[in-house]
Amino acid sequence: MKKLFRNLVVIAAVSTGTFASAETMLVENLPEKMAAATGVVKGVGEKQLIIDHGPIQGSTMGAMTMGFNFLKSVDVSNLQEGDEIAFLMKVGRDGSFRISAICKPAVDGEACLQALL
Repeated sequence: MKKLFRNLVVIAAVSTGTFASAETMLVENLPEKMAAATGVVKGVGEKQLIIDHGPIQGSTMGAMTMGFNFLKSVDVSNLQEGDEIAFLMKVGRDGSFRISAICKPAVDGEACLQALL
């Protein structure tokens, strides 16, 4: 099911032309198997955040709205719909993204994402 969902996201991105044409630079020295993005929270679930995100650094994925699972260590209790966030993700062997850290640039400062590395 996860593979089917990922494939549908890729098909949607290709059909709408949402793949980033150039590398998005949000943080310097992004480690291998990591990705970074900014976005607006559209929904908070028990195991997943729905985020309207911009292009993802560390991938060719462009802007879209989608769900991201997050690691158990990530505290989402202070997030609500409409929050602007920056986030780091681990890229799995299957190409999936799991949020590993989150900050709020308006509260934590514009460079908060870089500080999470």
